[in-house]
Amino acid sequence: MGDNQKERRRFSRVDARLGGGLHEPLKKVPENTIITRNISESGLYCDCEVPFEVFTIVQLRLLVSFPKPSKGKTQEIICEGIVVRCAEDGHDSSMPYAIAIHFLDVSERDRDLLRKLVAMEQAKKN
Repeated sequence: MGDNQKERRRFSRVDARLGGGLHEPLKKVPENTIITRNISESGLYCDCEVPFEVFTIVQLRLLVSFPKPSKGKTQEIICEGIVVRCAEDGHDSSMPYAIAIHFLDVSERDRDLLRKLVAMEQAKKN
């Protein structure tokens, strides 16, 4: 991005490799594995095994681990989102699709976990 262009993102985005799953709640199909590339309070960018059509409503399950003293255990974030971009990019042959998802419905508990995750990842950079 050029120096004269203003960042349009409302929330800070951080690189984070989180495991999880993704599926269409209206279809009776198994969850697809995802690995995030980056995440913010408003969405994420991830690698996935299968493609999803743009504007598809999906349910996400993310596994987040925080170091002690934050209980030191894995916690789940479960939320609904909408696919805003999907492209085959060859980044990983087992997960060849890169998918951008905007969060639609996130509980306050899970929103707090997202904020905590972003702050933790930002602190690692400083």
